[in-house]
Amino acid sequence: MEIRHFVTFKKVVESGSFTQAAELLGYTQSTVTSHIQALEEHIGAPLFDRMGRKVKLTDVGKRLIGYTEEILNTYGKIESIASDAEDVRGELK
Repeated sequence: MEIRHFVTFKKVVESGSFTQAAELLGYTQSTVTSHIQALEEHIGAPLFDRMGRKVKLTDVGKRLIGYTEEILNTYGKIESIASDAEDVRGELK
């Protein structure tokens, strides 16, 4: 599992479609599909019920989206550690 797989998963959930997620992320649809398949293989369960061009989260997918948001929020904090360290903090007397 890679961070980009979680980014892709979240974008598919938000957009409701692999095609739209691919367009928004600048990926091909096959790349989005491979990211989702990698997550599904690692977790061992399908994340989406595929209904034509639309997708709906499975129960496992519904549980994963909360963790995905936590992971991506934490990742964002990690990326900004260096810039946060440059902020002046403390008491001025």
